[in-house]
Amino acid sequence: MSRAVFSGSALAIPNHLARNQGTNADLFIGLQGAFSIDRFLVGEGLEGSPYAASSRTKANKVVLTSSVYDNAVDRAGWADMAGNDKSYNKICGPGNSYNDRINCLTAQETGMVTPSFATETLCPTTASPSSCRIDYVLADNLVRYNMVGTGGGAHSDVYRPEMGRLIWEAIKAFASPTSGKSGNH
Repeated sequence: MSRAVFSGSALAIPNHLARNQGTNADLFIGLQGAFSIDRFLVGEGLEGSPYAASSRTKANKVVLTSSVYDNAVDRAGWADMAGNDKSYNKICGPGNSYNDRINCLTAQETGMVTPSFATETLCPTTASPSSCRIDYVLADNLVRYNMVGTGGGAHSDVYRPEMGRLIWEAIKAFASPTSGKSGNH
């Protein structure tokens, strides 16, 4: 899904049919992303940074989650996967240099996020308006259970109501008509 949003349509869409006047999506939510976090960071990683520029033009807001309990994203040793706790620590840990571009948040067991998604941009005021469109959520308190009958380990948390609450809070903050942050639906 990330590649579809950030690479854009394979077909040219006439302006009169374009839904979002220049963006593909109001909101992209990457739950435990099995793609490199470096895709968003200029000058990082072996694959370049294909989402760095397009994340500003293809999605109005990006929300990513990461958890130490989701081992599915630990298996790829060639990249720092977005859903991996090591990537979250790289971006949001002490001494990071990315806080001018990425908001670091924490999910509670209930699915609520601290500080809330509705909080104004946490990035420094020196950040350009086109930056700081990414909210990176440490979801250790939320993504840690195995839903019975799914076989997905902690990756199966997407089935839980608490994850639904996190998704709904992001939608309300960034993609709903009442949020005031987006007019494209």
